[in-house]
Amino acid sequence: QFLQIDRALLEQLLDQLKCGRRVEAMELHTSSLQGKNLDFQLYAAPWFEENGSYCGSSITLHNITERKEAERRVAEFY
Repeated sequence: QFLQIDRALLEQLLDQLKCGRRVEAMELHTSSLQGKNLDFQLYAAPWFEENGSYCGSSITLHNITERKEAERRVAEFY
């Protein structure tokens, strides 16, 4: 485990996946176990067996920390 992620958020994500819903570009603000603030964009897609039962999911995290920091710096001027 490298990130601190809210358990309720993970359960909500899993419920969506089990219902067959994909998660597209959900922004996630968290911190590393060392306390560094991090921003991610999360994509997730469910996997199902041939009989239709949920068997897992594919989850991709894109680190967008630098982009979010740049957006915050720009926002300071406007």
